[in-house]
Parts: sequence; C-alpha cells; structure tokens
Amino acid sequence: MNINDDLHKVQFQDGREWVISRNGILYGAPAEIMAWTNAELGESGPPPITTAAMGILKRGFDKESIKNPEWLEEHLLELLVGGVYFFDDKWADIEVCVVIRDTMVTNDPAAIREILAYPFVQLKKNRITLRMAVANQDAIDAAEGLGCELECIRAKAGPMGDDVAQYYLTPELISDRISQEAA
Repeated sequence: MNINDDLHKVQFQDGREWVISRNGILYGAPAEIMAWTNAELGESGPPPITTAAMGILKRGFDKESIKNPEWLEEHLLELLVGGVYFFDDKWADIEVCVVIRDTMVTNDPAAIREILAYPFVQLKKNRITLRMAVANQDAIDAAEGLGCELECIRAKAGPMGDDVAQYYLTPELISDRISQEAA
C-alpha cells in the first residue's frame, strides 16, 4: 500500500503543508493532533516526543472547504474524530497512542489499513506496542480485533496505579488478520 495515492495537499502561507489522504487521514499537523488526542485522554502533562502523528477526519467533511488552509486550521478540532501518534522510537519497535471517537472509522478497513501500515511502511518498524488499562475493555477489544497479541500485564504501571495490558502488532499479524477476513 502506498499512502501517497490520492493525496490532497493543503499549503499554508507560512510554508507548512498538511496532507489529507482519500481515507480522511491527516498528515503534517503533529502538534494539533497530539493536543487533541491528549485532551481526549484527559492528559494534562506535556506530550511525549513523537516520531509521527496522524489525524482522522470525520466522514462526510466538506472537501471544498478543506482546500482553504485558514478554514481548515480554524475548524480542525471540529473535524477530528481520531488521533494517532507514534513515540518512544526504539530500534525496530515504536509505541502508539490511539484515540478514535467515531465507529464509522473503526469499521472502515481502508482507513484502518492505512493507519496500521504507516509505522511499518513509512517508519520501517518491525512492530508497534500498544498499552491500555486492563479495565478498558473497549480498547482491549479493539486491539484484539486488529490482530494485536497480548504480550504482558504490567502490574500497577498505569497513571493511577492501575494494571496495564501491553499488546504488540507486527506486519505478519496484520496479514494473518486480513487472510482470515478474506476466508
């Protein structure tokens, strides 16, 4: 998969460039995406140093309006329904923080495939690591639904001293999931 297919570029007067894929994935606005994602998670501290970030725009957004950079920047927080950022880049592994507030996105195989392919294709990683509270069954169900494998439970490792489930995903696990869906 090549994420450069069917891209819409938004050029700002100050030289910044945001890119929106045909699947509604926004690239090039890491500070804005991380701020939205952390606010959705209730995080108030400084975000981690990130390698990359992607925003997920709500379905049915006005494709003509996003051609206007000022309008897009002003309305970005209203358009975002998801944020993904990659951090703690170590060797062949990278951690990911994901918030998706729209089930239409989680049910869109093309958007999910684009998001999952990014760390493997663009960042050249062999695996990604995801962590979530053991009590967050929705997040666990989503991770397992994507093909992630449980690696361990980290006792009392959460921000409130709660237990954290650590999952991982590799390209092979994604391939296995896609193969099973096709069967």
